[in-house]
Amino acid sequence: MTGSHLLIDLTVVLAAGLAAGLLARLLRLPTILGYLAVGVAIGPAGLRLVTQPDRLSALADVGVALLMFALGVQLSFRTLARARREVFLGATLQIVLCAALGWAVGGFLGLGTEASVVLGFVLTLSSTAIVVKQLADAGELESHAGRVLLGFVLVQDLAAILMLALLSGFGKLTAGGALELATVVARAGALLAVTLVLAILIIPRVLAIVADLGSKELFLITAVVVCLGSAAGTAAAGFSFALGAFLAGLIISESPYSHQVLAEAMPLRDVLALLFFTLLGTLIDPTILRGSATTVAWLLAAVLVGKGVLTIASAFAAGSDMRTAVRAGSALANIGEFSFVVAGVALALGQIDSHLYSLILTTALLSMLLSPPLSWAGSLLAHRLPAVIAPAESFVAEGTARVLLCGHGRVGRRIGDALAAFNIPFTVIDYDPTRVRALQERGLPAIYGDATALTVLARAGAAQAAYVVLALPDPVDVRTALHHLRQLNPAVRALARVHHDRLIDDAYQAGAEEVVQPELEASLEMMRHTLLSLDCDPTPVQRYIDGIRAGHYRPLAFRPGPDPDDLA
Repeated sequence: MTGSHLLIDLTVVLAAGLAAGLLARLLRLPTILGYLAVGVAIGPAGLRLVTQPDRLSALADVGVALLMFALGVQLSFRTLARARREVFLGATLQIVLCAALGWAVGGFLGLGTEASVVLGFVLTLSSTAIVVKQLADAGELESHAGRVLLGFVLVQDLAAILMLALLSGFGKLTAGGALELATVVARAGALLAVTLVLAILIIPRVLAIVADLGSKELFLITAVVVCLGSAAGTAAAGFSFALGAFLAGLIISESPYSHQVLAEAMPLRDVLALLFFTLLGTLIDPTILRGSATTVAWLLAAVLVGKGVLTIASAFAAGSDMRTAVRAGSALANIGEFSFVVAGVALALGQIDSHLYSLILTTALLSMLLSPPLSWAGSLLAHRLPAVIAPAESFVAEGTARVLLCGHGRVGRRIGDALAAFNIPFTVIDYDPTRVRALQERGLPAIYGDATALTVLARAGAAQAAYVVLALPDPVDVRTALHHLRQLNPAVRALARVHHDRLIDDAYQAGAEEVVQPELEASLEMMRHTLLSLDCDPTPVQRYIDGIRAGHYRPLAFRPGPDPDDLA
């Protein structure tokens, strides 16, 4: 009978999460918001369709593990190293400031010293799962801002390990307490050493052996075993299972099979992530607000406003541009899953009482519920900010070329290579300092800044440019940059990239003369290859493809480009 109840609860949660996710997508809202909201509706405090969500908690934990595993596969050690200065300096400063804020709020609310310290620790920890999901939905995992955000939450997760050690020795910082802390640090070093050995010597060979067997089923099972085995190992060593899953992803990211592993794991990850976030929503109990609404309001204000502002200040002080800093402040203004662990340990040690534990849990869950719309609003605000650049990271290269290339990521880099191959001078604008440094080391004009900002475009020479390529991933960025380009140079020809068919007309209306939709172009090229491989006449094939293009783009998009002699 218990098994049937478990199956019913699982079906209800998945069905409700699916309905909420579909509604959120129709309303163009983050799907996480839908999952959390419907969790409140079906949980013990709502319709009571799921009265014992803890029965599904093990599956939800697996979902978090796979979420972190997929993140590790996508990032790799090299990707994390690119933003090391901004990440480690900024995250450390943010942790210290937010812990001090939590301690001050605890004193203001009349809490004791131990309880205030616990509150400070809890306040520093943001939700890794929510940040990862939001970045994945926005396609920003590999962006500079995405790397900074992920670095911040990962440093916080590592700091949580030390916080647990400090809580256990709080008030008795004797030699025994120091020894316990040293033991934790030693275990962390040993864990990192084992991770490196596995990444370099063992896991790639295991994956190669399984891949040679030609079984997708066994390959997927191998990847899941690596993920859960690493998570179980780190949990047994006293660390977070989510951290172990992330390390497993980093291990596989260094192998040539990382892309296939990611492709196999993504569908399972998404289903279990839905389960995790919906179950989080069922834990929210609005009835606790009746007698403690003022206290929860103060705690929530400290998280949403205080922590957000301190995160912006920390990121900017560490060298991030203002746009990235605002993005970080809005995305990290929540309390994460590790706060449950820290608060639970403090409760068991008698450092906080059950009432404060409930308040912390409620505040954390409410902050998670409010995090998606807050992050979305912060992203919109960041797109409209001028390019304020931290002095330590400023690079100036006055633009003189006739071609302006906005964005030097995967698409922009190839366009830049083509321009260089044909000896066409160009200037690059990018807000990733690593890319800018690399371009300047090659002797290419590059400006660090926000390509949507009027002042940065002017510095890059947009007023004199004959042609502008907008290789920017965000549609809001594209529209803003086009608006400012037309102010500086009404006659400039602009090529814009968009990610969806529905955005093509928006780009034209914003001022783009030519538009490219990469997915459409990829499908047309694959279509051409398929038809020609089947011995179809090339002439009608090309006519057919041109007809499809004409139905999506304006005819002007296919007129001959400017003469290279005019650009030289």
